[in-house]
Amino acid sequence: MVHYVASMFRLTRQERQLVAFILAAFLAGLGIKHWRETRETEAAVAEKAQAP
Repeated sequence: MVHYVASMFRLTRQERQLVAFILAAFLAGLGIKHWRETRETEAAVAEKAQAP
């Protein structure tokens, strides 16, 4: 029974590549989101300069 459950979660090479691609895309998305939220754009700098 234990061997059956363990072999149930064994992934093929293609499945491992797919999981790695999805994980990489997710992490890249988080990185880009963080970069876009933290960088200063010209519009943001101009908006801060006009604030009273």
